[in-house]
Amino acid sequence: DVATGAVVRKRAGTYADEMINEVAVAPNGQQLATASEDATARLWDAETLKCVAVLRGHQDTLRFITFSPDNSTVATGGDDPTVRLWRAAEGRPLFIVRFPELEYLTSICFVPGGSRLLVTGCDFDYVFGVWEWTIPCMSEKSKPGDMGSMDKAAAVTRTAMESVGRRLNIRLERQEDGDEMNPRFFFSPDGQQLCASFGNVVQIFNTVSDGDASAGGFKHAATLPIRKGHFRFSPDSRRLYVARDNIIDVHDITSGALLFTLHGHGYGAVVTRLALSPDGRLLASIDMRGTVCIHILCNWTPAN
Repeated sequence: DVATGAVVRKRAGTYADEMINEVAVAPNGQQLATASEDATARLWDAETLKCVAVLRGHQDTLRFITFSPDNSTVATGGDDPTVRLWRAAEGRPLFIVRFPELEYLTSICFVPGGSRLLVTGCDFDYVFGVWEWTIPCMSEKSKPGDMGSMDKAAAVTRTAMESVGRRLNIRLERQEDGDEMNPRFFFSPDGQQLCASFGNVVQIFNTVSDGDASAGGFKHAATLPIRKGHFRFSPDSRRLYVARDNIIDVHDITSGALLFTLHGHGYGAVVTRLALSPDGRLLASIDMRGTVCIHILCNWTPAN
């Protein structure tokens, strides 16, 4: 319960259930999805915490899982390294996406609208990069996430269709002393900005319709210092909250300019996670000492 902090629901499972690497919540809040060490993913009813389906097919540990914007599809990524797409309603396999140049994945995310999937990872030359996969059969008449005839084919065969992703011409920057080596991507709530955390920096890319096709339509806008890749967008997509050691910098998302800084964590503390309330009025931050600070964000101006 957000108001009291009391645990209102808990599920204890088997050993494999407990070895969870990532949890995803469907945008409509009705489903949960988990990625596990045993190479399986599980779909859960968010209200009852009942397991709806077990997703099997990956050959190694699962590390990433996410829902499509329209709640219909789940994408999973692991140490195979492959990305697999599943129907969220019953866990039916849809696609297996292979990335021949990749040695391992570091993140997966849907592009807002659900027509594309972005993957970050490391190739066999130990160079980090960005890969893209376009979901087939997305026509102007299709709804976001509609798999069209490919979905029907998968329904008939009960097996996933195979595909291959392509590498994008996006350069990822990092500081040499960065202690968070694996890049991860996040989109702003309005889908207009893409942020990549890598090392001790976060890069902001604007989505542009007339951009370089080889870069997937993304154009670099700013590079900001960051601590361990922890940052969050404001719900209105106007600001970016960036954890830096024991403080939190608040940047304008368009220009990257620093607006103000939030304090509260003690000297020597390192902020490790940030979370914003849906209305954008509360920011929670936790540091490595276990201290949680709640910041009230109301009537702010750069002056105060």
